[in-house]
Amino acid sequence: MVQRIGSGGNTAFLHSVTRVYLITVVLLAGTMVMSAVISAMERCEVESVGENFSAH
Repeated sequence: MVQRIGSGGNTAFLHSVTRVYLITVVLLAGTMVMSAVISAMERCEVESVGENFSAH
């Protein structure tokens, strides 16, 4: 399936592709985790505010 164009060029190309793929995956995972953390923090803040209002 894969045609080898020289010995060094193919591996370098694969390494660059895998590097870009890993960076993209890490960035996506980071943004997803950050959004989840932010939403969880907002939810906790809303719940605590609701408790404070009900306490008064």
